[in-house]
Amino acid sequence: MLAPAGLAVPGLRAKQLLSSFRCHAAVAVSRRCPAQHPGLSHSWPHAPSPHRTLHLTVPCSQSGSSGSNSTNSAPTSPPPITQPFPDPQQDRTKELGMQLAITPHTAFRLAHAHAGSSVAQLVSATQALAASLGIPMEELCVLCSKETRLLSTPIEQLSRSLNVLRNTCMGGLTLQDTARVVIYSPALVCVPGEQLEAQFGALVSQLGVEPPLLAALARQQPYVLTTPVTRVRAQFDALSSLLGVDLARAVQLATAQPYLVVNPRLLQSKIGALAQLLGAEPTEVIRCAVEFPLILAADTHATSAWLSASSRFLDLPAAQLGQLVVRVPAIITLQPALLQQRFSVLCELMPARPRGEVMALVAAQPSLLGLEALAQPGPPGQQQQHQRS
Repeated sequence: MLAPAGLAVPGLRAKQLLSSFRCHAAVAVSRRCPAQHPGLSHSWPHAPSPHRTLHLTVPCSQSGSSGSNSTNSAPTSPPPITQPFPDPQQDRTKELGMQLAITPHTAFRLAHAHAGSSVAQLVSATQALAASLGIPMEELCVLCSKETRLLSTPIEQLSRSLNVLRNTCMGGLTLQDTARVVIYSPALVCVPGEQLEAQFGALVSQLGVEPPLLAALARQQPYVLTTPVTRVRAQFDALSSLLGVDLARAVQLATAQPYLVVNPRLLQSKIGALAQLLGAEPTEVIRCAVEFPLILAADTHATSAWLSASSRFLDLPAAQLGQLVVRVPAIITLQPALLQQRFSVLCELMPARPRGEVMALVAAQPSLLGLEALAQPGPPGQQQQHQRS
């Protein structure tokens, strides 16, 4: 029996839909995986694997390209913008820096060192200390961040200890300079003044040096004021025996170069290398080091290169130039070209004298080369700043 026009047989229509679905599914799979399905055509040769997922493309009317499979996922939305949670420690550090007028780094260290104190407590305590001790706020906050006992120690005791440190133990420094020294040993401020005076007197008697020299040593190495006297004496005895000098000269060397007590054998090797390089005795090099500490701070290879270049510029033997360095160690601060220029001017002014004799005059009178300021040794314990002319 024929169906009326306009009506479709339900069974036939279902078969047509199933056939069309299989055709489109096969095309989609062949387009996505041509290497894995080389023989797959528009027909469906066998049933699909139950573990295979078919990705069917759905035409999008908004894109204007029907039947294309350019996308297979929904558009992703941008990630939500989240506001960070407020950091109370950061706000506390910022408030400390603004109220105390200190750098952010110092405020951060102060806030973390005294995490249990409020901003108001820290501001009140540090301002009271600064007003009583006369120390600049920046240095005081660094001290308080290194030594937390400062805020709990009575101000009278701190003031007494600070006065003993600056007037007795360090030879009369200003408050600001004293604060810069004790930053490396902040526990000194918390030591009672009577104990500091007793330690200083015991060191003077044990080391056999004058108080100004010991004060210079304390400025360079504040730890000697808190180290047992017997241990300090043992360190300097070892240094003096290693170098073959007396105790006072060992203290002078340690004042000029603070690292010497820590590594005396490095000092011994450096003095030996300089003595061989300059053609001098080790005792002469030690004297140069006491008068001009920069000669030990300079690299040995750099000193050798300076001697070689200056010897060529001045047309003098290296041994004679080495003796000049021993007599006037500050001469190594002059560049070889500048040294040649000044030496040539002297030779032109004294044409009748040979170059070696002119050099001997320079060794006797360093002012001829403009070295009068550089050749004068500074006070013990203070590193002189030498500028190139």
